[in-house]
Amino acid sequence: MRTLGWFGLVLGLGACGDKDGDDAVLETGTTIEGDADTDTDTDSDADTDPTPTTSTTPTTPTTPTTSTTPTTPTAGFAVELAGSAFDPHEGQTLVVAVHQAMGFAFVAGDFAPVTGGQFAFAFPGVLVGGQGYFVDYFVDVNGDNRCNGADLMWHLVVPPVTADVVIADVYDPATIDIQACAAF
Repeated sequence: MRTLGWFGLVLGLGACGDKDGDDAVLETGTTIEGDADTDTDTDSDADTDPTPTTSTTPTTPTTPTTSTTPTTPTAGFAVELAGSAFDPHEGQTLVVAVHQAMGFAFVAGDFAPVTGGQFAFAFPGVLVGGQGYFVDYFVDVNGDNRCNGADLMWHLVVPPVTADVVIADVYDPATIDIQACAAF
């Protein structure tokens, strides 16, 4: 059993780069002419950047190319988990983690208190078509920020996805699965 608390899960949620993969390249047709380090007057300090000028040349749209080579599936499907009838655990923290079934790579996770006997998490665009996943979650009953035998935990298996996944779970302590703690 791993003893990493849910706060460790949250620390692993950050990602670098932007979601469309172009590393935030400015694509406006605006160009900056000149060099900020060029000194164009007689004193010894560097001049300020010149004023940007707008290019009068229109940008030409690129024509997409067609490939007959199969492509690797990309992320694009959402997973949502909602629970009801969790009233016995009002105010206690619920932690969720989504992992790939093959290789157990972390995909998404979050935590929130049970409020009004309910909880809801949404992770848009994180699932890759054709791959299976595990959705694991636990109620931190003893408040120690760890998934262990004192808590209530559930392990859900998601078969290979072909569309968004919506899970509506109703509280049932008879369906507890200690296997879920492996995700945390």
